[in-house]
Amino acid sequence: MVAKNGKEGLKIAKQSIPDIILTDVIMPEMDGFEFCKQIKTDIKTSHIPLLMLTAKTRIDDRMEGIGFGADAYMVKPFDMRLLKLRLAQLITSRKLIFDKYFGDISGKEQAGTTSIDKEFIQKVLSYISENMSDSDLSVEVLASQLNLSRSQLYRKIKSLTGQTVNEFLRKIRIQKAKQILETGNSNISEVCYKVGFSSPSYFTKCFKAHFGILPTEVKVKDDEV
Repeated sequence: MVAKNGKEGLKIAKQSIPDIILTDVIMPEMDGFEFCKQIKTDIKTSHIPLLMLTAKTRIDDRMEGIGFGADAYMVKPFDMRLLKLRLAQLITSRKLIFDKYFGDISGKEQAGTTSIDKEFIQKVLSYISENMSDSDLSVEVLASQLNLSRSQLYRKIKSLTGQTVNEFLRKIRIQKAKQILETGNSNISEVCYKVGFSSPSYFTKCFKAHFGILPTEVKVKDDEV
């Protein structure tokens, strides 16, 4: 996707939620610094890695771009091979950061995320944690709590984790279930309902698919330690 100017680029980014954004500093209608600021302060797009290109070589110019939230900065002229490599690295590193962050249901802070992304992550994890036992917790309910549309939430979670919202929610529930089982204080059915599953058999199936063991085997392993 290519935009003719900064304003058009901003509109396209908010509509399509791309995996990465490449922008110049000097653009008509809206310069790269303002464009970057708009991208990084909007909850819908704040997570998208952004690489800024410019012919300006002063350190102050680079610092200004980074200050507005740019994830990387390259000076023209540049080697296309280096640009492609840098873009690939940005996508990979961002996904690793968020996978680690979302994979930790305690919500411990990780480096490399913007303040608005940290706030988003905390809201998601907190709401899921507080409503874990509600089997009716859905994409629509979660999106409403985060002031996003269903499609916006889907695209953001998909971009951050590579999973659909339902897959992500199920993963969080399964991880919490394992934590509870490891205490040895609840039976399988109790844990199933505590984490929002309405069917013990489906819970067991999902648990086995995720961890490769049955829920009952978690207790056995802990008892052997």
